[in-house]
Amino acid sequence: MAAAEEFEFEDDTGTGEALPTAIGWPRILARGVDMFFMYILFTVGVFAVFGFVLGLLGRLDLLQEYLGQHWLVQAVAPLLIWGLAESLFMPMTGATPGKLLLGLRVVKDDADSCPGFGRSFLRTYWMLLRGLLLGVPVLSYFAMFYWTSALMPPYKAPPWDRRSRTRVVMERQPGKFAMAVAVFLMFVGIAWTVHMFLARSFG
Repeated sequence: MAAAEEFEFEDDTGTGEALPTAIGWPRILARGVDMFFMYILFTVGVFAVFGFVLGLLGRLDLLQEYLGQHWLVQAVAPLLIWGLAESLFMPMTGATPGKLLLGLRVVKDDADSCPGFGRSFLRTYWMLLRGLLLGVPVLSYFAMFYWTSALMPPYKAPPWDRRSRTRVVMERQPGKFAMAVAVFLMFVGIAWTVHMFLARSFG
């Protein structure tokens, strides 16, 4: 049974038509945009707040200590916090920034509606664990390359969708401008993360 058939359902409008399952480049680029927001904008925001709190406590020296010496804090902590933010955002919109840009939405496998917090939390953290290996340097890139190929035809639903009983649907075809913006943001995110990794390793 094909993945699209495996997760097929009737929509809530009564038309009996299922929204098509998103596969290939729109879905891959959507996650690339999310990684841009997470690793650049969100990470900077998290550590800005962290630094502000430490400044109020008079322990700003801890910021440099943890950022300069503990890669685990830099790589994993923002990822886990982003996961919580995504889990809270998903039940309201069914989408992340990347999915909104490219016309995608996460829905329950048995209804054309957003997953609740429980499914969103399970889906997000299972994706962070299986799809990104919790941001562990180098290994996370191997995981991303593997699942990128899995999302291309012939498509097989990834484990985080199967486990949370969700699927990603295409509500509208992404335009050329949206695709170009997504490609640009993804490559900016990749360049930034590679630069940071090389700077920490050989700086």
